[in-house]
Amino acid sequence: MPESILARIDDVMYFPILIIVMTLAGLYFTLLTRGVQIRLFRESCRLVAEPTEESGKVSSFQALMVSTASRVGTGNIIGVTTARRRRDQRAEGLREAEKGGEESGLQRGGYRS
Repeated sequence: MPESILARIDDVMYFPILIIVMTLAGLYFTLLTRGVQIRLFRESCRLVAEPTEESGKVSSFQALMVSTASRVGTGNIIGVTTARRRRDQRAEGLREAEKGGEESGLQRGGYRS
């Protein structure tokens, strides 16, 4: 029972609501900062490309790449895990439907309750 409730909340939150909220937040912060990500794009590129003053120190580019890798890597792991979980739940719903159960997994959106 709790899994089906959470699955339905997940379905509603991740597609319509999350996309709308993220878009509105992006527009709000762009307007609030007067488009800092556009205005200072050249400056940010210059700072990232700037060489380090001392040898053996971490450059701005190296710091950016480590930060990006840690964020993208974590997102990839979470994305793959979520996709595999949904695939397994839908496959189980198909198996239930083939058995001809009264309320198959497909009728409930492919999720187990």
